[in-house]
Amino acid sequence: MKRMRFVCIVALTFALIFSGLSLSGQALEKGKSTLVIIHYKADPNATKDWNLWLWANGPDYFPNKAHAFNGEDAYGKIAAYEFPVDQPEKIGFIVRDDNWNKDGGSENDRFITKDMIKNGVAEIWIESGSKNISTVNPSNGADVENIDTNIHYYRYDNDYEKYGVWSWPEEQDGKRFEFDKQDEFGAVAKVTLDNPTKARLAGVIPHLEGWSEKDGADRFFYAGAKDIWLIEGDQTVYYSCLLYTSPSPRD
Repeated sequence: MKRMRFVCIVALTFALIFSGLSLSGQALEKGKSTLVIIHYKADPNATKDWNLWLWANGPDYFPNKAHAFNGEDAYGKIAAYEFPVDQPEKIGFIVRDDNWNKDGGSENDRFITKDMIKNGVAEIWIESGSKNISTVNPSNGADVENIDTNIHYYRYDNDYEKYGVWSWPEEQDGKRFEFDKQDEFGAVAKVTLDNPTKARLAGVIPHLEGWSEKDGADRFFYAGAKDIWLIEGDQTVYYSCLLYTSPSPRD
């Protein structure tokens, strides 16, 4: 039997980006992967539909591919992707469109180098027309001081009764949030947390009330994300979704 299933293509994994690959395979784990977050301030007069060409070197586990921007904040567009390699020597990027027109500043390859990666997070700020790469947050962390994220969660049996999520800013206290509504993907919980230390990551665990059951190990997501998508049994955090039909692993 086949059922409709959402596959979230973002984030943070090369196996699914712009491809039809299934969700089977090694889950990404904190401490074994690198979260790449690129903040991009576009030229307000630009007419091109820019995206990012990204690749990792040393070891080269991540093939060259186009990656869409999948978020936005006060600074500009955001692209957040998790590379399945811990502490790569460098991560290359080019701002370009699908016809390989390059944005100003991207005439030559640019790199996030190993010294820019802190605690598994490679986060930079760039601006159209400039070759400069900054690791200094222009908001001084105000962009994550208040976590406000919709957690979309899919279970194969569609049974969300007594399920909720435990969420916390990294290395801080957390609390439970209920799935109080559903959408066409599954159940939705609104996570709102104060983040006084301005941690760039937050944790999440889907679990049954009373902790008699939980879905996998701790997952971590970018604390500035407005929406993330989780799938039962899959450790990957996704930041956008695509609906397609595939056999359920439980069929």
